[in-house]
Amino acid sequence: MKRDRLKPYVYKVKGAKNYALYDLFHGKIFQIIPEGEPHELREELLKENLIFETEGVVPYKLSMDLSKEFTELRIKELQLRLDGVYEDTCWSRNVVKKTGKRMDEKIVSILLEQVSGLEINRVRIETAEYDDSIKSIIERIVSSLQSRKIEIYSAHEFGKEEISSLTGLIANSNKQLEIKKREQVDLSEFDISMYRFFYSRDFNPCLGHKAAVDTNGDIKPCLWLNEIIGNIRENNIKDLITSGRFAPYWELSKNDIGECKACEMRYACNDCRVCSGQGDFSKEKRALFCKV
Repeated sequence: MKRDRLKPYVYKVKGAKNYALYDLFHGKIFQIIPEGEPHELREELLKENLIFETEGVVPYKLSMDLSKEFTELRIKELQLRLDGVYEDTCWSRNVVKKTGKRMDEKIVSILLEQVSGLEINRVRIETAEYDDSIKSIIERIVSSLQSRKIEIYSAHEFGKEEISSLTGLIANSNKQLEIKKREQVDLSEFDISMYRFFYSRDFNPCLGHKAAVDTNGDIKPCLWLNEIIGNIRENNIKDLITSGRFAPYWELSKNDIGECKACEMRYACNDCRVCSGQGDFSKEKRALFCKV
C-alpha cells in the first residue's frame, strides 16, 4: 500500500499542539493545525509539492553539519559602537542620545590587532554622528578587517560624496558595503532557509557567534545586552571565545528557551533576547515579536 512521504527537502517540527513543515529549498514554512478534514490537508500538501506518494524508497534528507564550521575561531557579526548612547531596546534605532563619549584610537588599534586574521562574516558599525574623526575610524575598520560585509548604521544623512568615499575603500575587494538609516525594524515575519534552519537547532539565531565592542572598550555578546564579558584593554577577544565565555549566549538554541521549545515555528523565528528580556538576558521569555 502506498503511503505519503515528505519530500527530501521538507522537515517536520513538532510543537506542543501543532506542527510545522519547513520547505528548505523554497524558503517556506507551513503551520499545520489538527483541524478540518484530513483529505483537504493532504490535497494542499500535494499542491504545495511537500509530499509525494511512494513505497519502498527512502528519500535523501538534507543535512548540514555546522560543528566543524564553528570549531575554528569565527564571528558571524562583529558589532562596534563608535559614539553615542542608544536608549531602550536595540530596535528603537530612532532614539539616539548623542554624547561626547567616543571610541578612542587606542581601543581601535587594540581591536584591529586582536581580530586580525579572524574570519568575520559581517561588521556592523553604529554611530550617532559622522565627522572627520568618525570617518577616520570607519576607514581604518573597513580597510583593515577581513569581512564579507560592512554595515553602517547612523542617524547621519550621508551625502553622495561621503558614500562614494566609503564605497571606494572596498572597490577592489569582495566586500559589500551597506549604509543604513536608523529606523524601526519589523521582526514579526518568519525567515527560513536551509542554513538558518540547521543553525537555529544548535545556536541562537540572533546572539550566535556575535561579538560586540562599545565606546568604553567593553566586550559584550551584543551591544544591547547589559552583560559585559571583558574589556578590550585587558582581554583578548580570541581568548574569550576559546575559553567559552561566549558559549552561554552563542549556544542558547531555541530548544533551550522556556516558551520557545514547545513552538513548532521556533527555527524560523527572529529571536532578539534583548527585546524578550526587556534589556536583560533571559532564557524564559519568548521573542517579543513572536506571532505564534
